[in-house]
Amino acid sequence: MGGHKVALFFTGRQLAGESLEELLQERLKRLARHPDVRRALAHLPAELITIVAHCLAHARRYFVDIVDNFPAECRTVLEALREVYRHDAEARELKLDAEGRLKLHQQKSGPPMKE
Repeated sequence: MGGHKVALFFTGRQLAGESLEELLQERLKRLARHPDVRRALAHLPAELITIVAHCLAHARRYFVDIVDNFPAECRTVLEALREVYRHDAEARELKLDAEGRLKLHQQKSGPPMKE
């Protein structure tokens, strides 16, 4: 909006997909589609397209929840995520801007995540 990125957070009694669909219907009326697009949720109408951002903290929690069932596999993922969090702390300490933070993560977090 006005050259700035805007992130929205909604909470309420609706399911996440319902809230998102309502928001995107309004967006569709007012804004052009973003050129880099992916489907947000499979059940949404095709014209409601957005960029998907996933929360790493929530993803990590899913692995913590099942670690007793798959200890070796979860340990691999959790150790890789520990490195990502360490590198993010390093980026904050160095007061890197978004581009510098991205480069640091590409260099240092990328290899353990690919592994």
